[in-house]
Amino acid sequence: MAGRRWLAAVLAGSASCQLATGLSSLTVKEAGGGGTNAMVASSSTSASAGGTMCDGSGGCGGGEKVVELAAGSDHACARFASGRVKCWGRNDYGQLGIGDVKPRGAGPGQMGAALPFVDLGLGAKSLGAGDDWTCAILDDDTLKCWGRNDVGQLGLGDTLDHGDDPGEMGSDLPAVDLGAKHHAIQVVAGAGHTCALLDDHGVKCWGRGLKGALGQANFVNHGDQPLTMGKYLAEIDLGTGRTAKAIASEGDTVCAVLDDDRAKCWGSNDHGQIGVGNTKTYGANGGTMGDSLPAIDFAGAPVAAITPDDVGASSCALLAGGAVRCSGNGADGALGQGSTTSLDKPSPALDLGVSPAALLGGGSFFCAVTSAGAAKCWGGNAAGELGQGDAKNRGDDPGEMGAALAPIDLGKGRTVRQLAAGSGRFACALLDDDSVKCWGGNAAGELGQGDTKNRGDEPGEMGDALKPVQLL
Repeated sequence: MAGRRWLAAVLAGSASCQLATGLSSLTVKEAGGGGTNAMVASSSTSASAGGTMCDGSGGCGGGEKVVELAAGSDHACARFASGRVKCWGRNDYGQLGIGDVKPRGAGPGQMGAALPFVDLGLGAKSLGAGDDWTCAILDDDTLKCWGRNDVGQLGLGDTLDHGDDPGEMGSDLPAVDLGAKHHAIQVVAGAGHTCALLDDHGVKCWGRGLKGALGQANFVNHGDQPLTMGKYLAEIDLGTGRTAKAIASEGDTVCAVLDDDRAKCWGSNDHGQIGVGNTKTYGANGGTMGDSLPAIDFAGAPVAAITPDDVGASSCALLAGGAVRCSGNGADGALGQGSTTSLDKPSPALDLGVSPAALLGGGSFFCAVTSAGAAKCWGGNAAGELGQGDAKNRGDDPGEMGAALAPIDLGKGRTVRQLAAGSGRFACALLDDDSVKCWGGNAAGELGQGDTKNRGDEPGEMGDALKPVQLL
């Protein structure tokens, strides 16, 4: 399901945010930037910080630097300091942007130099990924999206996939029309919609309108026909005088950290993931947005970041001071409460045994990253996405959180600079030695290992045994 898959947190008051982080050593992209689906945590105080691309042998030398990761349902992308982009994994709809529908990373000889760069015509300065599509904010501030487009999620006024045939990328790929006076500073996506945070800190969403994720008080799709984008697509009403610092999306739910450090979510709420004490859908009917859309009650604590997950219909927020509180579907332990009970209001603070600086929502799991670069994940683990060397959920039984929840072993001495997660139950990390490693589900080669074998669901697959993704 959705892609955003960005580390979803927001550094409250930060002028440079890369959605999904919280504290100083990881930045958030308030002005451009999971996945963090999503959102992505950047590795330092500069959006250009990152890593050199690895040769796949475990060491990294010269070459381009990876500065951002994004993950969709079963594909992942890396942006380099030069602005060039490479994507790998599932490609049924052209989401890799290389003019065909062949997966990359699922067989030998498909990665490294054999993996083409995406032709965007210009360099990219921020990425976002939906379930089966990808978006990039380019150096000239235009937004381009490619891949699946059955409900207009590419925002091009049609329902044609783009990137699945030759001649559809580069200058042949139209930019998304966000209106004559505005451009995107952050892009996120879900299961059937895409959202942009604009330079005026307004929000626009397009694609599937069925569950209210577009925030237009109706069920109508936008972006699938002419005259549904640009001036015809209204900014979302977040309340009188309110604007957004950052946004996050997974599944059919969208969340925003507001300028007053509160958080509001809209869209699907069937398990109470919006966290306002009910299971009412917000954004699909009149009288459910603007001042009628309640902010989540965190007892006055400022919200640093908030992110839904994709598959499990839950959400978690990182509060100023480091507390993490979650709501929604408790199945698989996604709420981290030692049970599978669902909650329609924020849970008590999770016991993580660490103070998190960033928060990430994946398929049916969440991850927290500390300022020192240690990552802990909890929730569903069917494919090894928690990186624990087994397929056992964490957080659904007592005694599994806190000190009992081990940090992910990504190699001796290695720490996380950036984390991205996919709804297809996998995650990728940009590490301090400039390598990229991915683990969890691998049905379409999204781990970039030249096979379709999961990693992280059996002993001996993590740490130094997990090889870096070969990108050059």
